Amino acid sequence: MSDLLVNNKRFLILFMFYCLCSFLAVINPILAIYVFVCAGFFLALPEKLPVHVFVLAFPFFLLMLSFNFLNFDPIGGPDEQAFYQNFKLLNFGVLVENELDRLDGQIGFISSRNTFAGFLSLITVIDKLDFSPIMIVIANTFFWFLAISIWIKSIESYFIPKELTIITLVLLVAPSSAHWLGNFGKDVFSLALCMICAAKVLDKKWGWAIIVLAIASLVRPYAVVIVFALVLPFILNFKQVLAITFGSFITFIFAQYLLFKSVLIGVANSVITFVYIFISPNPVNASNWDYLSLNDGWQYSPILFTIEGIVFGAVLILSAFQFLLNRNNLSELFYKVYISIMFLCLILVFVGMLNLQRYGEAQMIGSLGDNFIRKKFVAFPFIAMITAIAFSKIHFYRAPVTVNHKY
Repeated sequence: MSDLLVNNKRFLILFMFYCLCSFLAVINPILAIYVFVCAGFFLALPEKLPVHVFVLAFPFFLLMLSFNFLNFDPIGGPDEQAFYQNFKLLNFGVLVENELDRLDGQIGFISSRNTFAGFLSLITVIDKLDFSPIMIVIANTFFWFLAISIWIKSIESYFIPKELTIITLVLLVAPSSAHWLGNFGKDVFSLALCMICAAKVLDKKWGWAIIVLAIASLVRPYAVVIVFALVLPFILNFKQVLAITFGSFITFIFAQYLLFKSVLIGVANSVITFVYIFISPNPVNASNWDYLSLNDGWQYSPILFTIEGIVFGAVLILSAFQFLLNRNNLSELFYKVYISIMFLCLILVFVGMLNLQRYGEAQMIGSLGDNFIRKKFVAFPFIAMITAIAFSKIHFYRAPVTVNHKY
């Protein structure tokens, strides 16, 4: 990490605050969280963005984050409980040994219950016996702020400043971000690693890209696909992105026929997933307007996710109008991001179908095999980019300034 240590003083300061607040959390975890979040929020802001906008947005972010980690149990769900128990009771060596024993003689997905707990053990600077579940907010926030700062820096040549501001705001203050920052799960950690890896690919720092991808893959086995989707709009032209997505679609159809003897279900669920990435949970369902809900031990506030889904649904509708009425003023990047989202949908649906098969559940249209409110978090960088493009110019879209990367 020498390039970060030398060239990014803000990273050093952010890491120092992370260490100090980790020790402070042993005495007073709530105070430590607020100290770190207040400092980290502004340290992570990319350069050349209007600070006053984020000063106005910060109270909203702090309110959302506080609401989540003060009201919901960070280890409420079964995965979260397994992560915490493995992290608390087992050291890194034992976790690695357990994972190797689990994989011995069988082919299957890596269990993130071992790997995520193992990596969390490595980055924890205090005694694990002093680590309470709520302290995960500091670790999650550190990685999330770091990932946003690095990723925005790597794509700044493709967007105008107004668009970069919107992208950063969406990633920082969306209700989903605030919720998962307070959850003892791998969602923030894995997506942050994928964003950092994608940034290193765009910056042509291949060594760091490989290292980060290796770690990300141990936490989320299909991380390479997420990274590939994140860099697609920036390294290839429109025809190449379209060809890759079309080829993936044909492969997807062939694979699901071989494994599940079905084609229509996967295709239909891919379309549903594309819509759900923007509009979920379903705003027509009355229960999704409840203040609190409990689902398999996972407690959350459906109304906040529903309002978020309506906003992103408006982004999808606005984008459609721009395509119909202003298509000549839309840049190639607009189309490439949307096609990359469709590429990601194919992968999410296929992983969901594998999960359904593993759990012995029936393959059905509308059954996506996962908690999709959680699963769609991997698409947040794409949602942020589309939101920026849709709102930067309501009537006439200004093409982003681009730099041609040579690969």
